[in-house]
Amino acid sequence: MITNFLTVAQQVAILFILIGVGFVCGKVKIINDSVSKGLSDICLYFTTPAVIIASFFRPFDSKMLFKLLIAFAVSTVFHIITLSVAYIFAHDKNIGSDSVKKFAVIFSNAGFMSLPLQMAILGEDGTFFGSSYVVVFNIIVWTYGLILMGGKGTKITTAKLIFNPGVISITVGIILFIFNLAKYIPAPIETAVNHICNLNTPIPMMIIGYHLSKSKIISAITDSRIWVSIISRLVISPLICIALLYALKFTPLAVNSTIAVSLVIAASAPCAALTTIFSEKHNCDTALSVKLVSVSTLFSIITMPLFVAIAQQIL
Repeated sequence: MITNFLTVAQQVAILFILIGVGFVCGKVKIINDSVSKGLSDICLYFTTPAVIIASFFRPFDSKMLFKLLIAFAVSTVFHIITLSVAYIFAHDKNIGSDSVKKFAVIFSNAGFMSLPLQMAILGEDGTFFGSSYVVVFNIIVWTYGLILMGGKGTKITTAKLIFNPGVISITVGIILFIFNLAKYIPAPIETAVNHICNLNTPIPMMIIGYHLSKSKIISAITDSRIWVSIISRLVISPLICIALLYALKFTPLAVNSTIAVSLVIAASAPCAALTTIFSEKHNCDTALSVKLVSVSTLFSIITMPLFVAIAQQIL
């Protein structure tokens, strides 16, 4: 297990070096709010979809499709459970703060933080199965997440539910996979997509680093309001995911280690960057959201390797 921990910790350390570059860029003003927003949009609309689609550049395999559907089902059940965890543990008398705390527990940084780590540790199979988690994330965040942050009067449109980057990219990927179309993609297009994929590690990490550069970490760490949500996100959530996957070992739906570790990586990621974006958009407690995202990101350098190593050991 120590070997597994050190292997994962090395990969997480690489991500945090890139976060450090973003931190420095923020401090010396190379990256500002406008640049960060532009980079976030690049990741949201181009690099993350490219990673998901590229993971489907493979010959059709019915067994892999079945495993993907199981990963999707497990991801759905896990999100429902974490939603319950949020309502049990994350409370605040202030409505805006209460919404932010719950959102931070339910939604992990599955796109920005998990996909690079899944690729580094598990290769293309990791992102193939990890894409199922991203899709469930997108469906729930653009429905329940909007209602949670925006209030019960928030309108959920079909367009937001269907036409978002996560759902579109996995739909394209599944079509390529099921109909075995990847072999017909011209080499220049495939190469270009792979180049875009290569941006999915450095850019998101630098964005996270930039947001850390704007945070007063010491004052954030000493804010007692954040710790129940952070412990729920970094400790309770991955433990629930591991327990769920371990229970499946004794059923016909048992998943292989690649699927298990991929989902645990997503489940153990820090609070989603969307916590701050949605908070700002819907006039919730934005300052609290920044603290939750920045502190959880900082401490995930310890918790992510730990729980991924546990998953590798017992799953």
